[in-house]
Amino acid sequence: MTHPGIFSRGESGDAASPTDHHGPHRPGPCFAIVLGLFPLLMLLSGCLPPQAEFEWGLGTSRVTGFMAPLSPAPRGEGAIIVAYKYHHQFIHKGDGSAVLRPTAHVIPVDNSGFFSVSMPADVVSMELLFIAPDRLTDQFRFERQLGMGDITYRATMAPMGDWRSHYYTFLIPQLEHLIVDPRYRLAPEGVQRLSVWLQAQNRRFAPPPDTRADQ
Repeated sequence: MTHPGIFSRGESGDAASPTDHHGPHRPGPCFAIVLGLFPLLMLLSGCLPPQAEFEWGLGTSRVTGFMAPLSPAPRGEGAIIVAYKYHHQFIHKGDGSAVLRPTAHVIPVDNSGFFSVSMPADVVSMELLFIAPDRLTDQFRFERQLGMGDITYRATMAPMGDWRSHYYTFLIPQLEHLIVDPRYRLAPEGVQRLSVWLQAQNRRFAPPPDTRADQ
């Protein structure tokens, strides 16, 4: 994983030349700073899965990326992304833990699979669900970390043979809960997108009509 800006300055500018008679070269302050940041780089890298990369920054403000190439699907029946954002309320419980307010958002995905999710300053953690028919749902969750800027994530959703079971046991309870639970404050357009998507999947699994009744 490469992180722009960390090693943008080489050591050649500070290195002593063969004709330098002022004694051995001593590392400058920039080298010491880079050396001191190296453990932080390793720590932050370990907080993310292999599909994610990050830039250096004071805090994450946006997560962008791509979903794995999927087969074209009719409008309303393809891939969707659900983002859970956990907002800091500046209120603490008796045990000292912070009170977080969750919100949910349905994120549009364009034809190329590109997505972009904002992360406001009061959001301390975020979870993304990447959902597509006949694919295992990909989940990506991370905590806001000092030094970690914007994140790029590539969702890889493996094909799933028994997706029908996954749909009924995991996706339907999860998505219907978002629609009816007011705590998540899902916007009306998000409710409509989820409803259309669920209806499309239900039609796929609906039993064929009994033609014997018309005979």
